Amino acid sequence: SLFISLVIVFGGILSWQNYNKTSEILIASGDQVFDQINTEITLEIGSLRRSVKQIVSFIAQTPIGQINSVLAPTQSLKLLSSALANDTNLSAIQVGYPNGDYFIIRPVSSQDVRNTFKAPERSTYIIDIINTDKQGQRSLLRQFYDDELTEVSRNVATPTAYDPRIRPWYKLALANDHPISTQPYLFHFSRKIGLTITTHAPHPGIVISADVTLDQLSSTLQHRNSTPSSEIVVFQKNGDPVLYTDINRLIIKTSDGNFKMAKLAELDSDVLTFLSTDLQLELASQSLNFSFNDQTWLGAIREMHIPGGNSFFVLMVSPEKELLSSAIKIRDQSLLMTIIIILLTIPIVWLFARKVSNPLRHLATEATLISNFDFSSPVKMHSMITEVEELSTAMSMMKRTISQFLSLIHSLAGEQNFDTLLQRITQQTMQISEADGAVTYLFEEKENTLEPRFMHIGTQDITNLNDI
Repeated sequence: SLFISLVIVFGGILSWQNYNKTSEILIASGDQVFDQINTEITLEIGSLRRSVKQIVSFIAQTPIGQINSVLAPTQSLKLLSSALANDTNLSAIQVGYPNGDYFIIRPVSSQDVRNTFKAPERSTYIIDIINTDKQGQRSLLRQFYDDELTEVSRNVATPTAYDPRIRPWYKLALANDHPISTQPYLFHFSRKIGLTITTHAPHPGIVISADVTLDQLSSTLQHRNSTPSSEIVVFQKNGDPVLYTDINRLIIKTSDGNFKMAKLAELDSDVLTFLSTDLQLELASQSLNFSFNDQTWLGAIREMHIPGGNSFFVLMVSPEKELLSSAIKIRDQSLLMTIIIILLTIPIVWLFARKVSNPLRHLATEATLISNFDFSSPVKMHSMITEVEELSTAMSMMKRTISQFLSLIHSLAGEQNFDTLLQRITQQTMQISEADGAVTYLFEEKENTLEPRFMHIGTQDITNLNDI
């Protein structure tokens, strides 16, 4: 039972240690998954920003950025339409002028856009031109063009109060020497979340900017969801989400009929609502490990470091059983194999212990018989264990020796002839000690010397020992 107990104890310790270390590896693997997702999203946003910056920088160097006239862009519609066609993330390219004139071209990219601007069926682009007359009156002219850049129709010019010079993107461009991005915000007409990348042109006061929607990036998040219950959301420092797997949840309608960007707790996700309060208290890159709805969840918050860009955070959470299902399966199989090995080892250990304990138990019985001066039976025991076999041999010799000494004592006690007594003592001593020969000496008390009196070698008895 001792051996079996030791196997169970040490096997249990080994299994527990293996389980804990494997769990640590699984959590570390989860962090690596989250880091990879963060890197991919960061690279995509950075790539999008760079490509749009190149577009606005290029346009700024064309006549559009060098001629102080709102009609200059209309002479470069092919350039502008090509830029919009080559980058589906662009929702508009606009130009602001120092006198308040304004030009913007939008692609008719969806039926919602067509309905919002009441664009004709054949129209592919919508152009708005705001012109200021000599009296300072501002009017908006809206034109519709097809994919061949042929005008399809135009609306009657209407008065407008829109002034690009007071818009954040215009002020931001004039305050910086290089292309820069605004913070994400809700576009008024399209009701989509996006940002504006803007730069000033060589001509003083002319600003070129491009509106970039984040819908496509939100769609790519769906491909990053490794499990059905995973949640991935990118949000700003103020907690406003800008990217989410379901883009329809990013915009909510208020009670007064307007629209606004949803908060993290308004994305109709129970786990994000659960986390939103704590995130507002401590917004920093960190790993998450928490329990929710009787499940263990793993996750991470990572700050997205976009050079020269906006500061975003990406939140990723997944149920542990879903995220690490394959690894957990391997861990559980390993634990099961350990248990099976322990169970198989127990009977082997039991058999080995029996092989050791039975001879020892038999030797203990023989020791008890010896203590009771019972020498009637010889020690007959063999063991596969060398040490136990040697102990059995030694005990057998001890039992036989003690028995012979007792027999000798009894025989000597009844012997009356001294010479016969010496002979028996010599012979029995040689047999007991398993020697080849034995000599018996007598002590001469008067002369204080030892004199040999009897020798037994092999089968010969020698009584004349004067020459020794």
